[in-house]
Amino acid sequence: MAKKKDVSVIIMVLVIIAVAVLGAFAIAPTVKDIVAQKESAQLAERMQNGTATAADLANSEGMKFDEFLAKYELKADDVKEDTNMTEFMEKLTLKNYCTFAGVEYSDEKLEEYKAVYEAAEEEATEGEEKKEKVELTADTTDMEAKYGFAQYLYALQQEEMNGPVEVDPEAEAEAEAE
Repeated sequence: MAKKKDVSVIIMVLVIIAVAVLGAFAIAPTVKDIVAQKESAQLAERMQNGTATAADLANSEGMKFDEFLAKYELKADDVKEDTNMTEFMEKLTLKNYCTFAGVEYSDEKLEEYKAVYEAAEEEATEGEEKKEKVELTADTTDMEAKYGFAQYLYALQQEEMNGPVEVDPEAEAEAEAE
């Protein structure tokens, strides 16, 4: 009789272990998803408030840090894993900044923008002390110029998606009258 009790205890222990293992397998994906969501929310928050690092940016693109640097044609001497997002963006060339910003760079669009940029610079500096003029090329690293060009490309992209905005002269006159 003692052997029957020992065998039944061993079977119950094995059943309990099997249920525990199956339970762990069942909840593991849920726990993994919760952890991934939390990490992703923290990364989004760091990116939004500007405290994200280059390693965070690489992770957000699903790349290893070395691959990330190669994508943006940077060297490990220029950017470290703990380099903040702002410093990283300052190291990018105009062409790579456009890639990072999610807009499509083209030399033709750069030439169009140069005319707009130079006219705006001349208008803005009339009567003021002239500041040093930035030469716009694909390799430009001036942050203000990169940001302006990316905004220009983004506006063109939006216009292509939404179509040109037509202004109805009659509706405009009615709006002014009101």
